[in-house]
Amino acid sequence: MELLITLEGTTTAVEVTPVDEGRYRIALEGAEPIEVEAEELSRGEWSLRVQQERAVVGALASRGEVAVQVAGRGMAGTALDARRAALRLGGAGGLGDVSTQMPGVVVRLLCTEGAEVVEGQPVIVVEAMKMENELKAPVSGVVRAIHVTSGQAVESGALLIHIEPSS
Repeated sequence: MELLITLEGTTTAVEVTPVDEGRYRIALEGAEPIEVEAEELSRGEWSLRVQQERAVVGALASRGEVAVQVAGRGMAGTALDARRAALRLGGAGGLGDVSTQMPGVVVRLLCTEGAEVVEGQPVIVVEAMKMENELKAPVSGVVRAIHVTSGQAVESGALLIHIEPSS
């Protein structure tokens, strides 16, 4: 399972892979994977063991909102399945802007400057976390600027395409 976790304003990609019963491999973006043993003590309360360290963690999640308490320190944030996040990549900036909220690589441009597009039409494909995602036009209008090329790496928040909305 691939997630985007945002805590205290920082978003991190996390991949969780079951190893066997009660054991998981967790890979945080930019770090070596670790193995964690997890035992559910009660609803929302887990005993986690990483190497020889054990901690009781409280975690509650509802509609993408997450509250976590570790060693008496509380944190709140959001957790979003990476696939759902990638499908939301279009329209993050101005009205006609197609932006990315995850780092990735432009795989294909599906439009050209000057082309007319309709709201919801795929305009670009970006690979993020090993998944190809079609980003869609957030508005109907004319493609006025394409700020990237196929094969280009893009950072989180990068403006990819600007569409001038139809009046």
